[in-house]
Amino acid sequence: MANLTGNTFVEKDVTFGQWAIRWLETYKRGEVDENTYRITYEHTIKKQLLSYFGNVPITSIHPVNIKEFFASKAHMSKSMLSNVYVFKWYF
Repeated sequence: MANLTGNTFVEKDVTFGQWAIRWLETYKRGEVDENTYRITYEHTIKKQLLSYFGNVPITSIHPVNIKEFFASKAHMSKSMLSNVYVFKWYF
């Protein structure tokens, strides 16, 4: 319904960093093995995504910003890029 109406389920003043931590705690902690949580999800968010999008209001992030982010990470290994790419589908 949000896609049809243009409304979001995230408050306008929530930053990407706030949302990412909430997402980690809600959808991944306890749902995946602790090592997977720390290495794949928590590490990727804290080391890659927060440094780029951390203080940006989540409602201000658009597809072009995500494309620019991936372009800035072209030097990364395929393995790390695949970990980061997982998050593309969540925002």
